[in-house]
Amino acid sequence: MLVRDTIYVNGAWVPSTGKGTLEVIDSATEEVFATIPEGTPEDVDKAVEAAAAAFPGWAATSTEERSLFAISQATRAGASTVVNAPTPKISAKEL
Repeated sequence: MLVRDTIYVNGAWVPSTGKGTLEVIDSATEEVFATIPEGTPEDVDKAVEAAAAAFPGWAATSTEERSLFAISQATRAGASTVVNAPTPKISAKEL
């Protein structure tokens, strides 16, 4: 099960100001597959501040640059998922 103890704000993983956690449920299986910090209004304010500060620079970025950024982020995330995926250990004899 995935356990997150931080939230993503202003380009970094930081602790939430809240103390609780929330269970994330897979809608297909109805099983809990992760827990995440329960955010607070203060966390939302920090995220909104960061987004507002980043907006002028992002708005001035060309669509081509935004697309390349999105592709690079998706590639990084995908690579991390593949690298961290559990793999069965199969020997040559089992094939």
